[in-house]
Amino acid sequence: MAPHRRLRQLAAQLALPDGPAAALAPAAGADEYDGSAPTHATRVTHHRIPTSTGVELGGYICRPQGDGRYPVLLWVDPYRSGSDGQATPIAQFYAERGYCFAYVNSRGTGNSAGLSTDEYMAEETQDSYDAIEWLAAQDFSSGKVGMLGTSYSGFTTVQVAAMAPPALKAIAPAYFTDRRYTDDCHYKGGCLRGFYDMLRYGLSMVSMNALPPFPAAAGASWSELWQQRLDGHEPYLLKWIQHPTEDDYWARGSLSLDSTLDDDRVGGYDSIEAACLLIGGWYDGYLSPPLRTFSALAEGVPKKLLMGPWQHQYGNVSPAGPRNDIFHEMLRCAHAHPPLYRSLPCCPILILCLSSWSPGPPTYSYPVPTPLSVSSRVTDRGGRWWDRYLKDIDNGMDEEVASQPVQTFVREFEDPQPSRSECRGEWRGAASLPTETAVYSVSGAGELRAGDSAGVAEGAESVTYRPGGSLNSGVWVSQTPSDVACPSSV
Repeated sequence: MAPHRRLRQLAAQLALPDGPAAALAPAAGADEYDGSAPTHATRVTHHRIPTSTGVELGGYICRPQGDGRYPVLLWVDPYRSGSDGQATPIAQFYAERGYCFAYVNSRGTGNSAGLSTDEYMAEETQDSYDAIEWLAAQDFSSGKVGMLGTSYSGFTTVQVAAMAPPALKAIAPAYFTDRRYTDDCHYKGGCLRGFYDMLRYGLSMVSMNALPPFPAAAGASWSELWQQRLDGHEPYLLKWIQHPTEDDYWARGSLSLDSTLDDDRVGGYDSIEAACLLIGGWYDGYLSPPLRTFSALAEGVPKKLLMGPWQHQYGNVSPAGPRNDIFHEMLRCAHAHPPLYRSLPCCPILILCLSSWSPGPPTYSYPVPTPLSVSSRVTDRGGRWWDRYLKDIDNGMDEEVASQPVQTFVREFEDPQPSRSECRGEWRGAASLPTETAVYSVSGAGELRAGDSAGVAEGAESVTYRPGGSLNSGVWVSQTPSDVACPSSV
């Protein structure tokens, strides 16, 4: 075997805790529990949500019909989500299963009043806190709220969670950051990222924030709200270029730094009390933040980590697989959806190892013609999350959080292929993330050994494996897949 190929295979193992493989028994109740069933007819309503600053937010809620009380799932962003009143697939999915799904437009965007003059403003974070409290108090609500989202909405989720709203019981942020300057798409290593964030994204938000509210949702004052944002809007990028180095401006909204500021801002990792399902991608620009956040959360906070071979998109629509239906998996509902290997017939289904990390080389499996058992089917890399923490259903999640909360995809070496749609490898589970960097050396003859190249014959090379490193520095514009010739995290 070529030395470089064996080295890359070995590197995929180095970040994993040592020790013999140990089978993990299915969690109590896991085999018989299928999740919330899609039994509810749904309705969509628009709401004006009051805040402590007097600004009214535009809210869209898709919920079960009738007079029952249900948990609420909240998604907040400035991208006008739900502002036209259409029932989105995500909202419909959860509403059919006994949840109220709320889209709330950030202040100054969509159907909300106020002005949006920058990302992650302190007032904006407070708005979301107020929205959670308002949602929890409504007659359709059980009083328990979960928060989720990708990118901007994922950022907002962790920032609001650090304020610890009493009604916020669980979160599932994806592709977020805990440090906005070093791990966001404005600057990278001190270099301005001109193509994407400063120019493409920054300019796109100028036009998006100038769009009018929907009259049917915003009411008779829609034209006044629109005129206000046209008169008072400030392009985000003007502030970004005024802060080329890390300072208090970037600390705002950064969990790793915000708690060090002297004014009344959100807290840090140790302020989060909600159960945390953290989702990241090996090819995303926000690769390291979910790893750091998982390790830094306060003791006693329920937490799980899901890292897949994905870019800046949920796993069900990622250009490269294996893909997973994250919304389906958060509930593990088998009533209306077929097993995952049937719903994605072109994707290899990579079996989650219910054991300690193994020192052996990666393996992979393809779809089989008969259903896998519930305990081994790849449906629970975050499944039953909302049912456990928002509906208080004893479904085995507590045992999984305690025993194997780290679930990551480890790639096996493959020759480069520019249009790759599937990555070979396997899902692995562990009780914790590694705490040390491992170093292996390879000689010119292809011999591998632990440690650096000292004492190895002339011609040796040394490679240090850094789990938080990314081959392509992260991808935010993820319409096309990228490929490499080694495991995605090397």
